[in-house]
Amino acid sequence: MAPGHGVHRKHVFVSHREYRLADGATACSGHLEALHGDTWGSVCEIELRAANVLCKELQCGEAVPSLMTYTRRPGPIWTEQIYCDGNESRLYDCIRYGIEGNCTKQSAAYIQCKGLFNSYRLVNGSDRCSGRVEVLYERQWMVLCSSHWSLQEANVLCRQIKCGVAGSVPGGGHFGKYYVTTTYRFHCSGTEYHLGDCNITALGNSECPSWDTAGVICTGKEETVRLMGGEDHCAGRLEILPNNTWNRAVGDQWCINETQVVCRELRCGHAVGQFTIIPPTTVSGHVYLSGNCQGNETQLADCSVTGSSDTNTWTGQEKEIEIICSESNQLRLVDGPGRCAGRVEIYHDGRWGTICDDSWNKADADVVCKQLGCGYGVKATTGGYHGRGTGEIWLDNVECGGNETHIQDCPANQYGKHDCGHKEDAGVICSDWESCGNISHLSQRALPPGY
Repeated sequence: MAPGHGVHRKHVFVSHREYRLADGATACSGHLEALHGDTWGSVCEIELRAANVLCKELQCGEAVPSLMTYTRRPGPIWTEQIYCDGNESRLYDCIRYGIEGNCTKQSAAYIQCKGLFNSYRLVNGSDRCSGRVEVLYERQWMVLCSSHWSLQEANVLCRQIKCGVAGSVPGGGHFGKYYVTTTYRFHCSGTEYHLGDCNITALGNSECPSWDTAGVICTGKEETVRLMGGEDHCAGRLEILPNNTWNRAVGDQWCINETQVVCRELRCGHAVGQFTIIPPTTVSGHVYLSGNCQGNETQLADCSVTGSSDTNTWTGQEKEIEIICSESNQLRLVDGPGRCAGRVEIYHDGRWGTICDDSWNKADADVVCKQLGCGYGVKATTGGYHGRGTGEIWLDNVECGGNETHIQDCPANQYGKHDCGHKEDAGVICSDWESCGNISHLSQRALPPGY
């Protein structure tokens, strides 16, 4: 598959039988299906070496062993079993047994490949944790455009190469020019562990000046704290890394000083919210934290923070710790055709809520789209166009100028003060709404029917 031409489902033709990965989150993942006659069916079992052969044949790198699973599937599930040595270039070269009949256990193989890009590196930096971003595609190193690279993607790459978090994303050829650029764009939330876990979009033959290469300067130190389960890496439940194993943090005396330090350590600005949420359903995988920070420390390790997994010392009042930092989007689009269109929902006081459409206009939509990395606003929708939300209505009478960085920076009523119902929920359609699914070609189609 050449750069600039993407598909939602990849196919491989092997002799008279066709194989494909179906219903996956990306073009490099899915349930393995085989075509027998005119009928598609799932393949009952596949070993890791055979999965690696298929991933390489699809130009998707290698299979990820920990993500190979077996799940129930509708339709026929063939008993076909495939055995490979691992050095074959296609499934046709592997041995296949039992290609007739059905699988009695009614489960099917799900394969996750590492992705279109087999490797990543930083070049021309002062150390291994800084430099121009390059990706390996079909045995050729290519660079990304600065305009297609943001802090969210940079954070994922820094985590992936064990360099902490992104301190900055200098563009404009800061780390030198390069003349072979890829037309792909990564769409990450910032919480993924690998760039291959992010959605990828093919942008066609978009021009990218040789001087406008993407770069990143990582903090260089592998992270020992992280926020998970939020909309990005700057919001979510607190997890720490004692003894090389991530554990959720619980506490009953966690204060704003500790939260400020965590936000600073993650390069996420300052603390804007902290909560102790539901008690852990199990004690395994949790560590109790008792903090003693002044609030001006660089990292949590500089504080007199004690951690214990000994439940005999717990008071019974412990709850998981959730943090929101100022650099978090705290924003999402719901019930639209993709990540970049839908009802606007904002996170406040530990709960998701909506925005009333009073005074809602194009300038407001521009700020929302820019904040989410979705381009600019094409339309500001009103009247619950994307469906009615539930719960709180957090903002009303939002009046952005259009140049704000976050919707939270715009003038509006005090949180929770409104005279609206959910039939007035506001939404947006952003310019990048087409390109935010799996790998897809960005064309100049019209908006979806009704938009």
